[in-house]
Amino acid sequence: MLLLAASTSCGNGRQAITPEDLPQILLQANEAPPGTAKAAQTGGAQDLDAFARDATERDALIEDGFVQGYVVYFAPTEFFDPQGEVGQGSVSVQVIAGLFEEPEGAASSLARFLDDLRGRQLSVSTDLAAPMLGDEAYGLEGAVASDGSPLILYAWRVENPSS
Repeated sequence: MLLLAASTSCGNGRQAITPEDLPQILLQANEAPPGTAKAAQTGGAQDLDAFARDATERDALIEDGFVQGYVVYFAPTEFFDPQGEVGQGSVSVQVIAGLFEEPEGAASSLARFLDDLRGRQLSVSTDLAAPMLGDEAYGLEGAVASDGSPLILYAWRVENPSS
């Protein structure tokens, strides 16, 4: 399962989200989904170069007004046991947040992310109903092209008010 939240900046008088807020907004180690544990060695704050998968995406993120990213990864508990073997039914959860200067940049980046999943990363995908978690939300279920692993994704964009 992969979760994505893209936050943006725009004004309506509420407190604005800053890069320093991202670690508190995402799932914490004590909120690990059942069967998983937070993998401390992966994730954390992501600058532009860490967040972009290639030079083309880097340029697009600059155009979108990328500020900061943050990633949290929860691996199957078997992953942490040297004698354990990660089985086929094991669950992992990745939470990704991106902070952008403006709502339009976050919307553009989110659309590109979903297009990349559907067109390159998944061999098969189906749209799912998604709860309205923000200003726009999407659900997607599919199979990862590289190994056939099942993936369920919920992605949303929340406008970040300025103070």
